[in-house]
Amino acid sequence: MSSEVEKMRKLGLVLVLVAASVALHGWASPVVDGVATIDEYAYVYQDEAIGMTLRWEAVDDVMYMCMEAPGTGWLAVSFVPMDGAIYADTIIGYVNGDDQITYLSDQAAPNDSHFSHLDDTELGGEVSFISVSGREEEGRTIIEFSRLLDTGEDTDVALMDADLTTMLAFHPEADDHISYHSQWRTVVSINFISGTVGEVGN
Repeated sequence: MSSEVEKMRKLGLVLVLVAASVALHGWASPVVDGVATIDEYAYVYQDEAIGMTLRWEAVDDVMYMCMEAPGTGWLAVSFVPMDGAIYADTIIGYVNGDDQITYLSDQAAPNDSHFSHLDDTELGGEVSFISVSGREEEGRTIIEFSRLLDTGEDTDVALMDADLTTMLAFHPEADDHISYHSQWRTVVSINFISGTVGEVGN
């Protein structure tokens, strides 16, 4: 077999594998509609201890995320850069079970403590969501949103190809942005580009 034929054979194999990947995942952006379907997101992390799930995928310069928890209160994901700029970039929200309206807040903790985190607009930033949708159903809450990987704001963490300390938290009942999460929280290290999840410090 000539080298050219071998190259064509390998190229054909690569194209078949790519086609299979496209057929499996669709190679399309997740749909922010309050419903997370199987294989909609490239990466999924579920914390068994608290039962909260985070799904995510970067498409071009946009990050799509989905938070889901076993409760009817608020859900949050908090990015902690550990670089001294801000303590945490926090996205927290809830769904009103009566009218299914989703309330999502873009917040940041400007000091060296997770509390108190304030709305971005109080700290010189802007609300950075491109799209938001949520649903509360059968005792579970799901919130999807999208934002730029790098908003260019000091109050937002840039989601790059690097490990980022990340807190997931929720409240099983409180529809607000202030009730304490108590034991319903976990902290892990996530690379939101490669999809790897590990313990903090590893």
